[in-house]
Amino acid sequence: MRRAAEGARIIAYLTAARAAIWPAMTHSSDAQAKLRLVELVNERACRGDAPHQQAAIRHLISEANQIAKAFRLGATLELTPAWLPIV
Repeated sequence: MRRAAEGARIIAYLTAARAAIWPAMTHSSDAQAKLRLVELVNERACRGDAPHQQAAIRHLISEANQIAKAFRLGATLELTPAWLPIV
């Protein structure tokens, strides 16, 4: 069970990474989903997730702004999340 739970958590983080990389137009349902994704990652900071998993997804969400800028400058959502401390 423990291995299955860990595997499910890794798959969830990979899915979140995939959603974070995809550019979203501002004021769209995709943009709302990305904002909710940031909220979910922040909620996971209070759980027993491994710090390296948290750090990886937070870094990826923050770096996805470079992809958003390259896609359509000014038309895509650029996230600047206020992360909860995990250390």
